[in-house]
Amino acid sequence: MNLLFIFLFTFFSHIHFLLTITHHSHHRNYHLSINENSPPKLLLQLPLLSSDYQLIDSNRYINYFQIQNKNQLHLIETIDRELFCRIKKFCSCYKQCDIQLRLHNQAYRSDIILVNLTIIDLNDNPHRFPKTIHSIKIAEDIAIGHCYRLPSVIDEDLDQQFDYQLQGNGSNQFLIEQLQSNEICLKIQEQLDHEQCNKYELLLIAQDRDRRHAQAQMLIHIQILDINDNSPQFKTDSMTLNVNETFMGELTCVNAFDPDEGNNGKVIYSFERFDSSSKLSSYIAIHNLTGCIQILQPLSLTSSDLISYLIDDNQLKLYVKAQDLGSLMSSTIPAYLTILLTIDDVNDHVPTIEFRQNNRMGTEQGILAEIVQNNSQIHLMENMNDTFVLAIVTVDDKDKGRGGDIQLNMEILSTSSKHRNAFKLKQVRTNYYKIEIIDILDREIESSFILQLDAHDLALPYHSTRFIIAILVDDDNDSPPKFLQELYHFVTNIKSIPQQTIIGEVHAIDNDLEKNALISYHIVKQKYSNLFQIHSHNGQLYLNNPIPMTLTDKSTEIIIRATDIKYSTETLVQISIEGENTPPHFKQENYTFETDENKQIRTVVGNVQAYDNDKGRRGEYTYSLRSLTAYSEFYFHILSSGDILITRDLDYESQRQHLFIVIVRDHGTPSLESETYLQINIRDVNEYCPKLLNLTNDEYFYLNKNRLKIFPFKLYAYDEDASDQYNITFTQLQSSSTYFQLDSNGTLSLSSSSISPPIGVYEIHYTLTDTFSIPCIKQGIILLINGDSHNDRNYLLDDYRSNLKLHQQQNQLLLTTKKRQHDIMFIVIIFCISSILLTIFIFFGIVCCKKRTHHRTTAFLKPYANGYCNGNGHTSKSLIIK
Repeated sequence: MNLLFIFLFTFFSHIHFLLTITHHSHHRNYHLSINENSPPKLLLQLPLLSSDYQLIDSNRYINYFQIQNKNQLHLIETIDRELFCRIKKFCSCYKQCDIQLRLHNQAYRSDIILVNLTIIDLNDNPHRFPKTIHSIKIAEDIAIGHCYRLPSVIDEDLDQQFDYQLQGNGSNQFLIEQLQSNEICLKIQEQLDHEQCNKYELLLIAQDRDRRHAQAQMLIHIQILDINDNSPQFKTDSMTLNVNETFMGELTCVNAFDPDEGNNGKVIYSFERFDSSSKLSSYIAIHNLTGCIQILQPLSLTSSDLISYLIDDNQLKLYVKAQDLGSLMSSTIPAYLTILLTIDDVNDHVPTIEFRQNNRMGTEQGILAEIVQNNSQIHLMENMNDTFVLAIVTVDDKDKGRGGDIQLNMEILSTSSKHRNAFKLKQVRTNYYKIEIIDILDREIESSFILQLDAHDLALPYHSTRFIIAILVDDDNDSPPKFLQELYHFVTNIKSIPQQTIIGEVHAIDNDLEKNALISYHIVKQKYSNLFQIHSHNGQLYLNNPIPMTLTDKSTEIIIRATDIKYSTETLVQISIEGENTPPHFKQENYTFETDENKQIRTVVGNVQAYDNDKGRRGEYTYSLRSLTAYSEFYFHILSSGDILITRDLDYESQRQHLFIVIVRDHGTPSLESETYLQINIRDVNEYCPKLLNLTNDEYFYLNKNRLKIFPFKLYAYDEDASDQYNITFTQLQSSSTYFQLDSNGTLSLSSSSISPPIGVYEIHYTLTDTFSIPCIKQGIILLINGDSHNDRNYLLDDYRSNLKLHQQQNQLLLTTKKRQHDIMFIVIIFCISSILLTIFIFFGIVCCKKRTHHRTTAFLKPYANGYCNGNGHTSKSLIIK
């Protein structure tokens, strides 16, 4: 098929060539037309002359044209019109491509032959756009019919016509319009709106009309530019909000929508009808970008700055203005939102209490009130009989409704029920009270107490206020002096010295204060005139004159009176007069006792004895100990009987001896005492066993050839019992090595000086014995390692430990085997005993069964006359005969 097409194309080209040749044999000009891309062929047959034709300027077209056979002009190379015009520059690319060939005959060089050759353009080049993507920015308010030029289709062929097609979203809003010279533009057919669609992507397709080449495509990106053609809009024109008056923070966020972009669509918010200088701006603010409304401080309904803005006492009307930033360049209408803000009253105020004290208490001149601050003090005189007003109390609360209703309570914090009931709170009118004193106060019962007022509102959650007044009761001289004892008893001696001997002291108290509590003492009555005197202020009773000897071991009485400014009280004082007192004496000048350590506590160590020849109280005495050695007082105690008890564990090793001074003191007036020396020795008890003293940290003694030369050497032992530290006896047991011997003093030596023990580990079995009557014996093993080097020592020690461990395992295995044998023997014995018992039981069972069978047979053969049941259940009488 391709060959047929080429043949036809060549044939018609020759026909066209022949038809278009105009041959003027007698002229010097020839006009030829040829299609581009024609194959090599004969173009022109010139008249045949005697000489050959030649091309003038043949170098230019040498590759395309040639004279052959003297007079024939041939095309020797296919001509590409676009190559001729664009690269070779032989002709113009924008019109008909004409070239001129100049020929002459060699014989007639002056005769120039002009061959004008027209190269006919064919549609042999594909068309295309200069770029694959083209971007356009169009304002949304552009007029309909406006046309935006687009890049034209490029086709190197001449006079080509194209058909255009738009595809993609919004293609119906645009149209491709063809201008002159194949120029095109994008025409607006419908009004554009950025808010509906802000960009388009269209595909422009160009197709040559003869459809010889593929389509050319170009993607057109269209961006619709926004203009400020929209105003902000709120979803609603008004809204209602509620907020409590204590709220602080973000109230709400309003939002106005503007479909424009950039600054045209950016909305700013503000309050209309009040600015930053307004007092309301200190309470409420709006963020100009987010539209969030903030409560900067509580919207207190009682605030004087806020009251002027309120509607119906609890509402605020706010006007929010929304305007886009594009309004600075163009005029757009702002949007408005009306917010009706209802402020709910919150119980945010605490009640206040105003306390006004009556300064004319107890008078008939009315009430003179003076404000008293919280936590203050009020002085009240005790024993005021008349009822009077203590104070006027006013309460207040700035809240409304239940939050403004106040309940006032009074509580007397007192330990006395009398004072708790001495005050009464009365309500005069709303929020107005008075406090009355309805009973007398007694300072001696209680000198101070607390009057507490609690006011709380009736809203939930309620708030309360506490007002505290300290009531100080001033003293009135209403209490007489009172002696601490109803009867005083003092003792003195017949030899007491007048003016120097204080017999005793009486003391009275007065519950009044200051001068009302000043007490003076006096002797009202005494049998022996001026024998005793009393100090008027401190109540000390002393001897004024010598006591008559006739009062020895007798007693006398005096009456003493205590007086304050108003009242007086008396008490009886009994004075016993003792005879001359002599000191007690010990039966021994000193005492020495011994006891074992670790004796039980409260064990009696010994007893000391004293005597006193006096009678009565003067002959009674008590003992006490004064230690001479440190800390001894913590270990012993002396009883009234003279027995000395152990009070703490004794330790001979800590303290071996305790020294005391024993004091005996009588009960006479004045009391007399005597002393004696006490020594308590602690005896050691064998509570510890002796131990071998190892001067190294090793569990063995290492011997080498050099150390064998220093034999014998001494072993040392110690005993924690202090009395037995140096009396320890060593004893070598027979299981020890025969190469060494150990004597009783702990000297270890070689058994034979001529025989050196071979290398190895040797065990010296020994015992340590102390010298107590019941000695403590400690058994142990000394390891001696005999080697030439430290390597021998380590090797021998490891080998010894391995053998020791193996020996222990063998012993453990032997014990386990013996235990298993004992268990098996026990099981066998139990089995045998059980078998024997079972056999005996079976034997006796068989014997018993045989006897029972024999007994039944004998009974059956005897006559039986008793009744028995027949088959019908009736009792029958029968005689059984053998």
